[in-house]
Amino acid sequence: MEDARELRQQGIRAAKAGQKDEARALLQQSLRLEPDNEAAWLWLASVANNNRERVFCLNKVLEISPNNETALRALENLNEPPLTPQPAARPASAPTSSSSRIDELTTQQPGIPVPPPDRIAGIQGDLEKIARAYNQPIPRRVTWTRKTRSRAGERDIIAYRIQVAVAVLVVLLLLLGGFFIALQTNSDLQYVVYGPSPTPTQTPTITPTFTPGYTATPSVTPRVIPAATATVPLNVPAASPPALPRATAVYPEVLDRLVRDSIQLLDQGEVPRALATLEREREQNFDTTFSPSVYYYYAIALARDGSFNTALEALEEADERLGARAEDIVQYRPYLDSAYAQVYALQADRADENGNVAVANEARAQMREKAELAIEGDPRLPEPYLLLTADHLRSRRFADAVELLNSGLTVEHLAGNTDLLMAKARVYYEQRVYDQALYQVFLVHYVDPSVESGYELRVQIALDRNRPGDAVLAAQDYLFYYPGSTRAYRLLGGAFETEGKPDLALSIYNRGLTGRTTDADSVAMLAARAAIYRQLGETQLAMEDYSRAFEITDDLNYRLLRMEVAVEGGRFTEALADAEVLARATSAPQGMVNLVRGRALVESGSPGDRAIYQQAQTFLEGALVSPEVASSALRGVAYEYLARAQLELGSDADAAASIDTALEVAETGSRRYWRGRISEARGRPAEAAADYEFVLAWSQIFPYPFRGDAEERLLALRG
Repeated sequence: MEDARELRQQGIRAAKAGQKDEARALLQQSLRLEPDNEAAWLWLASVANNNRERVFCLNKVLEISPNNETALRALENLNEPPLTPQPAARPASAPTSSSSRIDELTTQQPGIPVPPPDRIAGIQGDLEKIARAYNQPIPRRVTWTRKTRSRAGERDIIAYRIQVAVAVLVVLLLLLGGFFIALQTNSDLQYVVYGPSPTPTQTPTITPTFTPGYTATPSVTPRVIPAATATVPLNVPAASPPALPRATAVYPEVLDRLVRDSIQLLDQGEVPRALATLEREREQNFDTTFSPSVYYYYAIALARDGSFNTALEALEEADERLGARAEDIVQYRPYLDSAYAQVYALQADRADENGNVAVANEARAQMREKAELAIEGDPRLPEPYLLLTADHLRSRRFADAVELLNSGLTVEHLAGNTDLLMAKARVYYEQRVYDQALYQVFLVHYVDPSVESGYELRVQIALDRNRPGDAVLAAQDYLFYYPGSTRAYRLLGGAFETEGKPDLALSIYNRGLTGRTTDADSVAMLAARAAIYRQLGETQLAMEDYSRAFEITDDLNYRLLRMEVAVEGGRFTEALADAEVLARATSAPQGMVNLVRGRALVESGSPGDRAIYQQAQTFLEGALVSPEVASSALRGVAYEYLARAQLELGSDADAAASIDTALEVAETGSRRYWRGRISEARGRPAEAAADYEFVLAWSQIFPYPFRGDAEERLLALRG
């Protein structure tokens, strides 16, 4: 059955492709295997050679399926009645009797109807032809055949190829002939072709000999020497980049929650709150278990509050409660000695501030004694190392400080202590050994990349070495770990300013001041941004920054700067208002105030108003004798405005002397212009014309506001 289906499908595909002979053979083979297949007979009828074969195939279809509409319609188109009789339609109204129905059934032929004998005799010959064709073997397909003639156009391409070959051969013959002609007529070419080859001779190799008196060419010295990779001691722990920075461990460990809270308050500067908590803890635990950590931090809080005697009394009370038990003395005595040392250090610092040298020296001696005892008793305490290091730095004993810190860092518990590493970095920084200081900062950030003091020291070292680019990189690292830090923004902006990029510095300051913070770094950024605005001539913006800085700090220096900016921007009313307030403040530099007041009066005065110019002259003369205006730049400004006031008052000789003094300090366009005005007033047109020509020449570069007036006066002098 599968073979019959495959042959039938191949025959149908051949019939659809128009290959009737092949389709007829395939369908005949299929019908031999499956003679009752209706589809095969239908497709065989479609590829029959003549109508007789087609009628035969269609009748075979009707034998299989008498009601096949396709076969019936095909026979009808061929005007051939089917061999199978069709049942006649009977009228519905004609009643039939049971006897007639029985006669009809008995006379009807059973099974398939048989055609009459005369019709069978008529088609007998055709059936024999169909049977012979049906039994013929299937012809094999032609796979190849011998070529009997050339392809179309093949002779033309052969002729073209022959022509090309002949043309190439002719060209080669011409070239070869030309070569032989040249060879016969050209002697140089004959020598090249027929001349003998040179005989090779042995040439001695050059032997290098030492020549005294000549030095070898030195190698190129690299301009940049690569820095060696920093090595880390094996006992220094590394920070984990994915993990959050670890807080510095408190040693000895504090178990009391209230005491831990007090430590945080002390770190945040909340000394009164921490002191109240520790006082309460000390009173509640007085009759119970002895807790040295309570006394330790209670004494430190008292010392930070300035109550040094009370702090020492608290530690003496701890000594009494400690008793004479050997295990307690070994465990707690170094801890209390460290507290003593810190209290004495704070007392010495306060005595230095008050100018009490004797008390400071005595306190530092006590501090050194207690700190050394603490280190001897428990080398794991970091505070005594820091106190002694600060004392060594104060007396410039750098070698002792480094030796002390090295001894502390060799302790396993303190190998990764960032406070000790930073202290060592500061010692090297004070010695100006910057590479060693940077290496210690590297170790600090290797242990904990969130230590802010390390980034600050990197920036400071870069600025001290005049490497603002390194300072920018260090500040950017700082800003990476502390994105909202105003100090990081301030350091980065300052580094950009040092690098000569005020536009980038201004952008950084704007980002750092978006939060309207009020800390010291924000005030410093306000002042720095105002200075940049002042250079750019943005008077309003500069005054706003100085005003905000003054509101935060109440520092009169910012009011003085705001007054100076107001004068430079021509806002004399605001400048005089600030000057009047500053004149009543004893802490304000009155020399600067008088200078600004004199400038404001001169700039705002009108010709003929002698009272204003006399007052301005008084202020400027007072400014010149004050120590605040001792710098040459400020004195030059004061003499320039004094000359202008004297010119308006008619003191031409004094004005000439003042403007000459100002020009000796610095030669500017405005001072040459006013000297020209003074010379013109004194009746010296040649000198005035020379000054006006100077102003007009330099006005091609600098946009002098008085250029037009100088040009008009020069034209008037020349007539």
